[in-house]
Amino acid sequence: MKKTLIPATIIPTSLYVEREADRQLNRIVKDMGRPAYVLEARQMGKTNLLVHMKKRREAKGDVVAYFDLSTKAADAAPFFQSIIDTILNGGTEWQMLASDEVATIRALGISDPHREYDQSLRAVLRSLGVKRLVIVLDEIDSIVTTKYSDTLFAQIRSMYFSRINNSEYDRLTYVLSGVAEPSELIRDKTISPFNIGDKVYLSDFSVDEVKAFYKNSNLNLSSDIEAEIYRYTSGNPRMLWDICSALEDLVLADERLSVSHVRDVVERLYLVQFDRPPVDHIRVLAESDPAIRSAVSSIRWGAGHTVDAQTKGRLYLAGIVRYQPDGQPIIKNAIIDAALSDKWLTDITEGDRGLLRAAMDDFREGKYESSIRQFDRYRSQLAAPLPPDARFQLALAYLYTSDDAAASVEFAELLTQPSDDDRMGAIRYYYATTLHRLSERAKAIDLFRTVSEGKSKSRFVATNGLIVALYDDDATNNYDEIVRLSEIVLNATPEQVDFDTIRASTLYTLSRAHASRGYRTSASEALAKALALSPENIQPTILFRQYVNTPSAERHSAPLLEAASIIAKIRVWKRYVANDLEINDRRVAEIASCLAVHGEDDAARRILELTGQVGGRDRSDIRTAIDLFPMLATDYQEGMTSYLWRRLDRSGVTIEFPDWLGVHRLTAQHGPSHLRSRALRQYLSDITRMTRTTSADLRLLDEDKLFIISRITALTSAEKFQRAQELIEVALRYLSDTEPYTLFFRLAVKQQEIVNADGLKDFHRSREAAREILSIYRDNSESLAGLSSELGGFIRSYTAHAERTLQRSPFTQQNRVVLTGPTYKGIGRNTRVTVRDPNTGAVRVAKFKIVEEQLRSGELVMVTS
Repeated sequence: MKKTLIPATIIPTSLYVEREADRQLNRIVKDMGRPAYVLEARQMGKTNLLVHMKKRREAKGDVVAYFDLSTKAADAAPFFQSIIDTILNGGTEWQMLASDEVATIRALGISDPHREYDQSLRAVLRSLGVKRLVIVLDEIDSIVTTKYSDTLFAQIRSMYFSRINNSEYDRLTYVLSGVAEPSELIRDKTISPFNIGDKVYLSDFSVDEVKAFYKNSNLNLSSDIEAEIYRYTSGNPRMLWDICSALEDLVLADERLSVSHVRDVVERLYLVQFDRPPVDHIRVLAESDPAIRSAVSSIRWGAGHTVDAQTKGRLYLAGIVRYQPDGQPIIKNAIIDAALSDKWLTDITEGDRGLLRAAMDDFREGKYESSIRQFDRYRSQLAAPLPPDARFQLALAYLYTSDDAAASVEFAELLTQPSDDDRMGAIRYYYATTLHRLSERAKAIDLFRTVSEGKSKSRFVATNGLIVALYDDDATNNYDEIVRLSEIVLNATPEQVDFDTIRASTLYTLSRAHASRGYRTSASEALAKALALSPENIQPTILFRQYVNTPSAERHSAPLLEAASIIAKIRVWKRYVANDLEINDRRVAEIASCLAVHGEDDAARRILELTGQVGGRDRSDIRTAIDLFPMLATDYQEGMTSYLWRRLDRSGVTIEFPDWLGVHRLTAQHGPSHLRSRALRQYLSDITRMTRTTSADLRLLDEDKLFIISRITALTSAEKFQRAQELIEVALRYLSDTEPYTLFFRLAVKQQEIVNADGLKDFHRSREAAREILSIYRDNSESLAGLSSELGGFIRSYTAHAERTLQRSPFTQQNRVVLTGPTYKGIGRNTRVTVRDPNTGAVRVAKFKIVEEQLRSGELVMVTS
């Protein structure tokens, strides 16, 4: 005896067991009246059902084209064209005839992909003669989220209704297969739903079908073993195959089988690691969805009638339940019942409650990113709103991490919920703060004013927020109100305002308002009062403002050094703050930059090193300065680049390659004018040198990739083609991984290589670069589709340019004239000729009129006619 039940994706015909679904599907396809829709859970044998149907119908003379849609096309045009191209891939006479007509249709440049598809499909059907065409679209649910899914399903439906005008469609039908209801396939509610299909339900094997499987497999099992297998599987095809395959191994090892062997195999395969289909994805679904867990418990204890219809449908398509004759759901089989035990479901639910506690603990400890992740996970798993206190913490966590849009959503929702006056005042204050940061100043001012005129504990802090918002909105026109409101805050009694930070903040903004009117003395006095009142965590900002308010010729480093001394004393501060007065990364970068202008590099280094350690980070002062650089306004960039440049020259400083490059890049872009050319030369020299000596695992930062591309573009524009090509080759060495942004950068460099190679008249290189662009896009279209729409626009332009490059004749490129070529006397325009591409060696058959221009230009070579 030899092994029969070998793991296989496609079941051999000798082992295949026909079910009622096979017979139903064959009838639907044979009649061609409506599309068939195979709706069933995963791991139930849908693909094998379709493959078996394909073999049966092809034996009857039909043409059956099968498509697995789990690999999605980026757009409608390549999707529809891939269907046609797959149908025509074979080399038969009717395929070649249809290929010519399809090529002519595509040459028309029809703008709507579905119209081109419709005409191409009718051309295929005409070429088929009396043969019938069946198009099978498997894993149909995987493209429901694409932007062309509605177009596809509307096209399929319209095809059946178009038979009255286009008789070719009488010989075409579709078979769709997936785990989404037909009503879910079309998302646009303005389009009629996809409700024309005949559903095919693929049930588990019956007892007789299981016996047929044993017979096909040459398995001789006792009746008690067969009964035990059926008790565990209820005829599930995938489970039946895997269990019997394991039992077959025991038989081949001369083991005498018993019922206990079945139990041992089931335990080992399904109930230890829970990593075998279909148990693996069923447990993942239950773990992530409280509604599924609740429904499973209800059904297990006889309360299936309480589960709503939508959840029942999800349970069925997940392969968790089957239906009894009375229509009530039950757990599908004993294996799934054991895998979704009550204890496991309870443990998951308790874990969800633990998530909420962990999220709130993280918030109190200032771990805001972790807190947000825990809150989000809690909400997704319980499918329920957060308690008010937790939601308030989540909103603040978003605010403190500068995700103002998300914070505004949470605060707006909290405003709709009942709360006491003090809590409502706090919610309104923070919501107004968020709106202010989102530049919705009119709404922020109204909300700040509402709180400031109320009686909650937040009224004075809201008044301070109102002062800041009025200043940012229009300091000149709002000056009088800013002064009036400032007096209210500053004259409040200690019982009314029990902390000095509010007064210091008010004085700080008042100083800026005075300065906007040119009242320098009043501005300086207000800042001095603010400094006297302020706690240490806002003193560096006030000292920095004193420095900035001083005329340039009179500035000195004393206030900056005092600010740096306070920062060094505090040593640790919150990484995220809602109030711009508090110490934060941007303020440290500004102070360090100004210190560097005065040559106070040691003080700058000290506070940059401290910033590199905030929040558990471990970065050098150089790495920190590079990371903080984008936060700096233009006025402060030159000081920071000067500091970094001097740090490179200091002996004994160990600097990693990415940081070395970063310093040279920033100096070349933003440094003092006398350093920029030198920094650029150094940057290009270093990256070229490191290409020869550094391991291939080195990865460039995105900033370096963008900078290199900009230099390549500049060199090409200046017609320094050879130097640009050298830099292209350097860049490509660091762009070898398949991360989406790296792929985009590689496409951008290859695009420049086409332009540069054309400048060098190296047309072979430009065509090779064009081919690689199309290859990268084809092999990674799904990954690239996740990039922003702006980057997607660049990618489309790169691929279009690549296609145009390949369409150009290499002879035309070199000589700037179209060669006349042979006269080709005696060849009619509709004569079929065989031609070869001299660059790729590809051979194809086409009508002479379609390839005549390429033959005359030399892009194609005649083989025979």
